[in-house]
Amino acid sequence: MSVNNIKEMINDSISDLDNLFDTYELLFNLVKQKEPDAIELAAIATVIHSFYNGIEGIFLLVSKNIDKNTPSADRWHKELLTQMAAYTDKRIPVISENSLEDLSQYMQFRHFFRHSYSFQLNWDKIRPLVENIHAVWQQTKMELQNFIDCK
Repeated sequence: MSVNNIKEMINDSISDLDNLFDTYELLFNLVKQKEPDAIELAAIATVIHSFYNGIEGIFLLVSKNIDKNTPSADRWHKELLTQMAAYTDKRIPVISENSLEDLSQYMQFRHFFRHSYSFQLNWDKIRPLVENIHAVWQQTKMELQNFIDCK
C-alpha cells in the first residue's frame, strides 16, 4: 500500500471519528447535565467503545502497512497501543506518551465493554472517560495529523 493510500485511509478514519462525535453531540450534552439512565448509559458506553475501535483501526493500519509488525500475543491491544508511542526505524511515534496514557483508559474500557453485560456499566467509572473524551480526541487527532504530515 502506498504512503498516499495510508494517509488517505487515516484521514478517512479521522473524518469518521469526527462524525461519531457530531452524531452523538446531543447525548454528550445530555449526560453532562444529568446522570444517565440505563439506556443512555448503554448508548454512551457504545460511543466510547466505537471511539477506541476507530483509534485502534488507525493504529492497526500503521502497524501493518508501515511498521510491518502487528502484535499478535494475548495482550496485542496493549502492545499495539504502546508500539504507536515508540520510534521505529520506519517512522516517528504516532502518538505521545501522554496520549498513550489517556488512550490506555479507553482501551481498558473497550475490553470491559466487550466482555460484560450492559447492566454492569457504572456511571461513576464511565464519567471520567466521557468528561475527557473530547480533549483526548483533539490531542490524538492533532498527533495523527502531525504524523501523516511527516510521512
